[in-house]
Amino acid sequence: MRNQIVSSLVMAAVAVVMSGCASVQRATPSAPGQVNINLERGDYTMLASVKGSSTVKSYAFGVVQIVDSTKVRVLWVFKDYEDQYSYQDPGFFNLLFGTVSASDRAYYKALAATPDADAIIPKALIKQTSGFPFIYEEEEATFTGKALKYKSE
Repeated sequence: MRNQIVSSLVMAAVAVVMSGCASVQRATPSAPGQVNINLERGDYTMLASVKGSSTVKSYAFGVVQIVDSTKVRVLWVFKDYEDQYSYQDPGFFNLLFGTVSASDRAYYKALAATPDADAIIPKALIKQTSGFPFIYEEEEATFTGKALKYKSE
């Protein structure tokens, strides 16, 4: 009887680990308004549509992370690259360790795609996650929008 219980628990644990997880989150990002500026059509120029993507692969509870297939971070602190982002998620973990999310990097890449742009009007943010919990997880974020350039006085 004891062997049946143990083997049932082992099979349940194997099923959970082998099943993996995957999800897709689609959203229109909206930042809380901090400054209200009334712009008229002549105050800005609409530029091209822009798109930026970033991926993060995490191994062993996130101890080792590979960012955009070439950059490595170990223990959330030691990294062999300089983060590039336009804003940082103010979550406790992010502020404590200075981590930047895939969404932040995707926005930066979309903004950098048009060097003349001053801002981006967000259209969509798509996050896809997959992997096995705590063993291997992959997150991909894609940010799309319209670039704006403000006219100088």
